[in-house]
Amino acid sequence: MRGAGRAAGAVVGAVAGGAAARRLQEERVAAAGTVLHNLLAGQDPAALQRADVAALADRLGVDFGVALVGELKAAYDAYLQAVLPPGDAPLRCARAPS
Repeated sequence: MRGAGRAAGAVVGAVAGGAAARRLQEERVAAAGTVLHNLLAGQDPAALQRADVAALADRLGVDFGVALVGELKAAYDAYLQAVLPPGDAPLRCARAPS
């Protein structure tokens, strides 16, 4: 009977541990979304580089392409609005001199 009790305790512990790990991951993803938003709020969206976002994802251990699709779309939208002229205004060439 003791063996069954220990096995049941181990199962309950594993389930609780898995739930705690899942909860921590959810909190990490939520925090990553906040940090990404703050990164955008603190600078000109046109200055945002892909490497900045990738470094942030690596630092936080979150795959933005899976967990934060909406936030990435919002960041890309802000970037496009910053670099493209509004309305029917023509695009201007900003080539680097060769």
